[in-house]
Amino acid sequence: MLMLRGFTRSLLQTVFCAAVLLIPAGTWKWPRAIEFLVVFGMLSLISVIALARFAPASLEARVTRGAAKNQPAADRIVSSFIAVFHLAWFIFIPIDVHRLHLLPPPQVWVSVLGAVLCLLGYGIMLTSLFQNAFAAPVVGDRQCGE
Repeated sequence: MLMLRGFTRSLLQTVFCAAVLLIPAGTWKWPRAIEFLVVFGMLSLISVIALARFAPASLEARVTRGAAKNQPAADRIVSSFIAVFHLAWFIFIPIDVHRLHLLPPPQVWVSVLGAVLCLLGYGIMLTSLFQNAFAAPVVGDRQCGE
């Protein structure tokens, strides 16, 4: 059941990323976006399988939805602020690539370097999930005596 929830969450995240990239682009014919989505989806599915096998507590923490009831208000505000700006940045990418052309297209070596750095960061994130069962996306405040 846990793996099914993980797969569902992974699929929903990939579909959401596809919508955020491809709808503002106005086209499905964007090879770099499709490549990103395929790699993102595959890494996400592989991560779910590995976490379910080797660190199920970490996967459980990742698929639990919503903010903790005891999460401080300041954390909820900052998390929302970061999420909105991250989403706006992700929406701006296809608008610039297909309409505004404010930034020049990156050279191939820049794209490869970016991909390597993203994979390295993803590896660091996964390592932390395997090493720390308490690595949850939302950390709540605990009262003394709980």
